[in-house]
Amino acid sequence: MARYQDVPGLTVALGGKAAIGHTPAPDADYQALVTDVQIGFAVLTAARTVTLPDVDLYPIGQVLFIADESGQCSVDRPITVTTGAGTNDTIAGQVAIQITDAYQGLGFRRGAANVWIIAR
Repeated sequence: MARYQDVPGLTVALGGKAAIGHTPAPDADYQALVTDVQIGFAVLTAARTVTLPDVDLYPIGQVLFIADESGQCSVDRPITVTTGAGTNDTIAGQVAIQITDAYQGLGFRRGAANVWIIAR
C-alpha cells in the first residue's frame, strides 16, 4: 500500500492546504503546536491537559483532532483541552472542554477571531 509521501507531486499539491499527520502525545500534559493535525494519547496514566495554540495562528480550514487512543480515558482520567494563556481564545464560548470516554476524540477548527469551533 502506497503512503501519501510516495505519491509523486502530492506533497507539493497539498502545500498550504489540509495537512496529514499524527503527533503521539506523551503521557504528560501537552502544548499543541500550529503544525499538529492529530494528537493521540496512546498511554494515559493520569488526567492530562492539552493546551491549544492561538487560534488566529492555526491554518484556516484545518481540523485539529485530539483523541484518547489508550482506552483509559474516563471521568476520573479525562483529557482536558484548554485555550492558551493570554490568547483570549474560547472553545465554543468556554475556556476548556473535557474528553471523558475511552477512545473518544474531538475536532477543533478555527472560527472567527479568538474562537475554536468544535467539529463533530
